[in-house]
Amino acid sequence: MEELLAKIPYFEALIGQQQAENIQLRAENAEIRAQLVQNSTNSTRLPAADGIQKKTIKPPLYNSVINQADNPAFPVRCFALWSNLI
Repeated sequence: MEELLAKIPYFEALIGQQQAENIQLRAENAEIRAQLVQNSTNSTRLPAADGIQKKTIKPPLYNSVINQADNPAFPVRCFALWSNLI
């Protein structure tokens, strides 16, 4: 029993060291997470560091509705679609 009581100060010191290390690691983790969310718009990084991002694609209907008057095949296409429905 006395052996266990003699080890208490050692374990208390060990717990104190681990708590200090835990605090330090949490602060470091917070710094790294803050760096992760940064890009060229909110930091001093170059835009090339953001990586390649895909362009948004307009739905096909958008282009066909706007260009109906310019497309000579549009009435033929409509007739073909309607004739299949009838």
